[in-house]
Amino acid sequence: MKKSLLIAPRQAARTVLPGPDADRLLAGGSWVQVVKPKPRTREAKAMNQLRERQREKGFRNFRVVVPGELFEALHAAKHENENFAQLLARLVHYVSTEST
Repeated sequence: MKKSLLIAPRQAARTVLPGPDADRLLAGGSWVQVVKPKPRTREAKAMNQLRERQREKGFRNFRVVVPGELFEALHAAKHENENFAQLLARLVHYVSTEST
């Protein structure tokens, strides 16, 4: 989610999300931006570059919400130093080789 901008007419302040509305108000001339947004950090730039490289390699985001009991079972099935993506890959491989 985008951070909101604080813009104000000369007598009051209002919080507005960045986008067409904020651009229109700022372009009108009677509204000014109160706080300049901070630039992206070096870590954020590096993380975005990592995500872009992963997308180019074919990686996709995968998010799932599971009941607590299933989460605990999955957590118990993890090997030491194994993350959930590796666990999922191992379980899919196991199921695909067992079913053939």
